Amino acid sequence: MSRRADAVKKVMIVGSSGGIGMALVRYCLEIGCQVAALTRSPSPALAALQQAVPNRLAIVECDLLDHQPQVEARLSLLFARYGYPDWIINAAGFLHAGTTSHSDLHKGLKDGLNKGASVAHIKREPLNQSRIPTASTQPQISQCQMPEKRLSEITPAFLEHNLRANLYLSIALAQCCDNLLPRCTPFRFACLSAMVGSIADNHSGGWYSYRISKAALNMFLKTLSLEWQRQFPNACVAAIHPGTTDTQLSAPFQSRITASKLYSSDISARRIVSVIESLTPEQSGRFYHWDGSVLSW
Repeated sequence: MSRRADAVKKVMIVGSSGGIGMALVRYCLEIGCQVAALTRSPSPALAALQQAVPNRLAIVECDLLDHQPQVEARLSLLFARYGYPDWIINAAGFLHAGTTSHSDLHKGLKDGLNKGASVAHIKREPLNQSRIPTASTQPQISQCQMPEKRLSEITPAFLEHNLRANLYLSIALAQCCDNLLPRCTPFRFACLSAMVGSIADNHSGGWYSYRISKAALNMFLKTLSLEWQRQFPNACVAAIHPGTTDTQLSAPFQSRITASKLYSSDISARRIVSVIESLTPEQSGRFYHWDGSVLSW
């Protein structure tokens, strides 16, 4: 089933309260898309966007890592109301818990994958009238834990936290799509990965848990692309490296980065969308740099 080139794109963005996620929401709205923003804790900025464009932005407050049947039920309602998504983007992730205060810690995650401050529900959106409860199943980590520099620093809790946020969230998202989308649906499923997840590009070592989780994400997406060639022949699965973006996620490491290599979230969002727009089913299962070139696994 084909779609008109000028049809309004329907975009579902996971991690929409984070730095890149929020920028993706803004940019997709700017270019005329219908956006569904999935987040654990809606931010005031996200609420303000919905007030500005209430007919083109739906905010779904849920946790894909817990209570998946309830999440699928709400996504089913979302799709029935707005149609199936053309683009599904996972912009959530975790790198460090490197801030000193409890409140700052949560701001350091791309989408508050640790329990963050409560934000008022957006009552104008029916999909937000009830919140799915989340279980306290996440591993406990130090509030000031940074990526490991050496073998002795690896801990089960920090590794598991990285895997849950950087790998299993994408698995849960894909499972929802697998259960809800019709076989003929043409869509693009893109997850933000990182060049440090490339085994071929690893020349400096360190950052064990983050590297492991992103390498595992890449393997998952490659494997998923092979299954979905049969299940969803009109779909494209991609991993995208957005480059080092000026968000709380990268804040502790920015002093080591030249200004020309540190990008604003708005620039990164535009680049990510540009890559996604160019993808075809024949390109499924690849790892892309933000400039559209293919990266080595």
